[in-house]
Amino acid sequence: MPQSRNAGRSPTLADGTDHARLRALRLGCEQFIADARWDLYCTLTFRFEVSEAEAVREFERRYIQRLQQRSQGPVKYFAVAARNWAEGRVHVHALLRFVRPLARTASKDAWKAGQAIVDPFDPRRGAGGYIARHVALPESETMVRQ
Repeated sequence: MPQSRNAGRSPTLADGTDHARLRALRLGCEQFIADARWDLYCTLTFRFEVSEAEAVREFERRYIQRLQQRSQGPVKYFAVAARNWAEGRVHVHALLRFVRPLARTASKDAWKAGQAIVDPFDPRRGAGGYIARHVALPESETMVRQ
């Protein structure tokens, strides 16, 4: 039986995307998320168009700073800035862990760049897997502080 010239290699797209590597990355992120304890799950959108790098700056330098001031303690997070498939706009999905508790409304109000949806984190609802899938999107930016 003739062997394919790609036998033993990971399937790739014409642009060189290695699906096996992306899958391993996603699964690793899912496990990291599952092993940690999280307080809140957030979806943060922007009133204006931003790049992934600008979204990272807004999240880490402004939003996290406000959360730390309000909670009077460090904030741990796993977040991904990625482009929405349908609209093509960048948004941020984040899991947050507070050393000192902070109310959901205070976390929501700390996002000044657009709209925020902030819910208690429930591992049974699939947010960890959803965020992990965003890690593998083209040009996404992943932010982690533990």
